[in-house]
Amino acid sequence: MTEKQITYYLIEKCRLGKKENVAYYLFIDAEWVWDEKNVIMDHLMGYDPSEPVDSPYAIGNTSIIDEIEEISFDKAMRVINEQTTEFLIDKWKKDLVKEKAEWDKNPG
Repeated sequence: MTEKQITYYLIEKCRLGKKENVAYYLFIDAEWVWDEKNVIMDHLMGYDPSEPVDSPYAIGNTSIIDEIEEISFDKAMRVINEQTTEFLIDKWKKDLVKEKAEWDKNPG
């Protein structure tokens, strides 16, 4: 059995991504989802979607390449912890608004 090869990326200083073997994933709403829009690969290749497809400047844009960095496992875990905590707090605020309003009327 082969060991998983995982590389973590920080995209635009806030989005977390990973390459696991040959597949790319983004960390969205506290879970890993397949990078179906090729966000990671586009950044790694410097793909500029504003350029025409046949433009020689569509690939290799260094400002886009600079928006992605490979990060350590430890840094990825810190980002996961921060983003998961923020996600859960926001979710609980939305999900519990009605219950909190009722409790505020009649605490106890």
